[in-house]
Amino acid sequence: MKVKKLPLLDIIITSLQAGKYPSQIAREQKVSKQKISYYIRKLKEEGLIKKIGYGVWETNFYLNQVANSVRGHAFMWKVKNPKRFNWENLTKKRKIKITKQRNKTIRIILNERKIWLCEKNIIIYEPESFFGRTSIETKKFAVLRLLKIINKLEENLGISLKHKEGYIFKVARQHYSLVKNSLAIQCNENGEKINVYNKEGLWFLIDNSYNLEEAETVNPNTAMIDNIGVQNYFNSHKETGWKVTPKFTLQTINGLTRTQVMNAENIVKHQRVLDEMLITLKKIQKSLDAKKKEEI
Repeated sequence: MKVKKLPLLDIIITSLQAGKYPSQIAREQKVSKQKISYYIRKLKEEGLIKKIGYGVWETNFYLNQVANSVRGHAFMWKVKNPKRFNWENLTKKRKIKITKQRNKTIRIILNERKIWLCEKNIIIYEPESFFGRTSIETKKFAVLRLLKIINKLEENLGISLKHKEGYIFKVARQHYSLVKNSLAIQCNENGEKINVYNKEGLWFLIDNSYNLEEAETVNPNTAMIDNIGVQNYFNSHKETGWKVTPKFTLQTINGLTRTQVMNAENIVKHQRVLDEMLITLKKIQKSLDAKKKEEI
């Protein structure tokens, strides 16, 4: 029997959990230390691992859960400003390093997050991933992180971003993935790619950027709802053991059609019998009526 080798990222995660150092992992896997360091950096950027001490790593809880847990990532938030701010003066006063974009928009880096200070909104890019049982749960985790970043931004700039009704924000971009998805696993094993478009553009794809084998919804407006639908679809198939195939559906429809035809034919036959019985009853009644007249 051929033993399937684990993907390198899975090996790195489990090795870090076991307390191994990058140099040790590189030596055991016969790859360069630079390659291991590169993947560790990517895993950290995605929020999949976190260093909590010398040689001690914390891995995301949901990585050890069943297939089809959801990863929410690539969040881009728009936070509405309660008033117009002079960002250049504020950042200069607070000695915050800035970068000016081509359209003269000021960008800063806060807690490893890119933040654009615009006239009407503040744009915050969230580089980390959030894991949950559903897309709704992962978005809640992302919102909690956003609120922390907003508070940190207020503290650093010496401003308040609250309106009378509180913070006003919306998501400008969001991606949700079903982790270790069965379709994604099959496609990646066969070297196949799937990109599904609708009238609004790309909304579903198979992705394996971090060896998580994901079925991903990416529409900026509907990604969360789309993910719920996709998750329900795969869960439903899992519950029925993938028995509801196109062949099964056609056979079921054909069976129902045949049953309906048989029922219709039986109804016609029954109606004929009833009609014949009615004619016979009428004849009997007519005969009885004639006999009564004779007796009178």
